[in-house]
Amino acid sequence: MNYPVAVSGFDSFLRQVRHIKPLSPEREYELTVNYKETGDRDAAHELVISHLPIVVKVAFQYRHYLLPVQDLVQEGSIGLMKALKRFDPYKGYRLVSFAIWWIKAYVRNFIIRSWSLVKLGTTQAQRKLFYRMGEIGEHADT
Repeated sequence: MNYPVAVSGFDSFLRQVRHIKPLSPEREYELTVNYKETGDRDAAHELVISHLPIVVKVAFQYRHYLLPVQDLVQEGSIGLMKALKRFDPYKGYRLVSFAIWWIKAYVRNFIIRSWSLVKLGTTQAQRKLFYRMGEIGEHADT
């Protein structure tokens, strides 16, 4: 007998993201120029949707910090949108090359803000130590 399995909205989202096809370089350039010059929201929407698989991949790389992956994806998406606003398509590189830094920055910032009730240090050396602790914990599991 088959019992129905409850599927969360996030599981459904992940299934849909797996089927998103990347944009061709030409289409991406066309959309980024259109967004940069006219502020076309449809172009921005298509660009953000096409880069969601990258956001999900980055979010899953940080799941060992024991925060909800949904929240990490959400923060990464905000980073992607910030990157799109700042992206200059005339410099000759792809949006993903520029956006990956912003996606990771927003995810990392969320981790720092959320990981502890005690305020963590925000100097560069303290952030580096914080991430090294996560890497050590990740390797200890294997």
